[in-house]
Amino acid sequence: MKRVLFSMVLLLATGFTFAQEKSVKEAKSIANDVKPDFAQAEKLINEALNNAETKDNAETWDVAGFIQKRINEKEMENAYLRKPYDTLKVYNSALNMCKYYFKCDELAQIPNEKGKIKNKFRRSNSAAILAARPNLINGGIQFFNLDKNKEALDFFATYVDIAINPMFEKENLLQTDTVLPQIAYYASLAAAKMEDYPSVLKYAPYAKEDKEVGKYAMEFISTALKAQGDTVKWIASLKDGIQKYPEHSFFFGHLIDYYSNNNKFDEAMQFADDMLAKDPNNTFYLYVKGYLYHNMKDYEKAIEFYNKTIEVDPNYAEAYSNLGLIYCLQAQDFSEKATTDVNNPKYKEDQATLKVFYEKARPNYEKARELKPEQKDLWLNGLYRVYYNLQMGPEFDEIEKCQSENRWEESGEILGKAAQALETAGADFILICTNTMHKVAPQIASMIKVPIIHIADATADELDKARIKRVGLLGTKYTMTQDFYKKRLVDRGIDVLIPKESEIETVNSIIFNELCVGTITEESRKKFQDIIEKLKEKGADGVILGCTEIGLLISQSDVSIPVFDTTVIHAKRAAKIAMED
Repeated sequence: MKRVLFSMVLLLATGFTFAQEKSVKEAKSIANDVKPDFAQAEKLINEALNNAETKDNAETWDVAGFIQKRINEKEMENAYLRKPYDTLKVYNSALNMCKYYFKCDELAQIPNEKGKIKNKFRRSNSAAILAARPNLINGGIQFFNLDKNKEALDFFATYVDIAINPMFEKENLLQTDTVLPQIAYYASLAAAKMEDYPSVLKYAPYAKEDKEVGKYAMEFISTALKAQGDTVKWIASLKDGIQKYPEHSFFFGHLIDYYSNNNKFDEAMQFADDMLAKDPNNTFYLYVKGYLYHNMKDYEKAIEFYNKTIEVDPNYAEAYSNLGLIYCLQAQDFSEKATTDVNNPKYKEDQATLKVFYEKARPNYEKARELKPEQKDLWLNGLYRVYYNLQMGPEFDEIEKCQSENRWEESGEILGKAAQALETAGADFILICTNTMHKVAPQIASMIKVPIIHIADATADELDKARIKRVGLLGTKYTMTQDFYKKRLVDRGIDVLIPKESEIETVNSIIFNELCVGTITEESRKKFQDIIEKLKEKGADGVILGCTEIGLLISQSDVSIPVFDTTVIHAKRAAKIAMED
């Protein structure tokens, strides 16, 4: 009885296998018909691809690839006859065919019971893949332009994968395919946009020797290694990039930043010297050496190399800007030692010394302004500080107007164009990473289609969560006194308190003259604490740090009421929205 049952089971299994094999043949026959029913053919083959009895047969995958080949042929036939055809179907069928034939070849290369390999599919399938390969480029471009990076990567990656597949060993595509480096670059670009770092590291190396895109491919490699926390390989990639593309500042700049940020100034300086030995008049290398001395607070040496940079290139705006900053920092350092007692005999002498520093800073900031008037971060805050301390009324008034209502439209136009560029690059939403410049948020919004995540709205949400209805607001005087920010809070039912006029000036001065140039002092922290305490006495249940720099000076541990740091709130809101999408 047991033998009979066993035989029946065997017969039954054989029957299932035969049925599936029959379905494979039927699927191929349907696809090869004059009027093929591709939907039915795909249904049958998909069943076979998922059936335990046939999924490991090379024949099954060969037929799956054949069906996609026939779909591609029919669509191309329609195109030739000027009939309606589906472009995406052309591209997707080419992609699917490649993947199915890859699997077919893999299975066909498995030795039989006699240890022999009989791959009857390779010749015809490899020819079909090579014929369809250009459509992988077209498909990748199509999806890339639609900002569908995952799909684009699939196409570009498959194109590259063909070149390294054993099926095409004789073609030697890595050497003969002149387009491959650029496609590998686009594969790594799509991967980089998704932060798919393993894919970046797989495909970018095939592009790093290309004259046009090689340097950018190596940028992707370095960025991916850093993101993965592989510091050793990251540093090695930066050094490799410097050797291959010494004119491209990305690698040298990031390596120097790494050394500087980790207080490895000796290594940084040695590397800078090595590069200057090879190219003594390279302005970037000279500038970086000045930057290193700057960070080491060796201001005299920094001044020397910034001046050397300018000697080689009189239009190097960043060097002028940093010269101005150094003189302002020297003024700041000296002011901490100078007497503030007007009755002290040294008072006039100290004030004269301070004036000299600001007078040295002035022409450098003005030159930076002349060279790059649109790049206000190079000179605006510096000139504000210089003109203020030199008591240059008309000049100070003019600079201040750059941040007043008379010049907001100009600022909005600049930021709006930047937002348009980000939108074109694929941004889903825009952040204005400063409280004050939300003054021009409506103007920017009118220039783009994607939304702006307003910093005041994000802050109001956090206030609602904390059930705070009366809050103090600290920021630039524009943020504190004008309605563009406060009104959004008031419209949410939140009562906004601001300091008195003299305190507003104090807060504004500390922001621009200290925090914006990286100066943090206990004296200024105490002033902010006193102002916050007065807001508390007025009834404030919390305080908004409504300038992105204030968080450098004030934290929750410094005050007795809840602190709402707009920098942190805004960043968290952006991250949350990005992850939701």
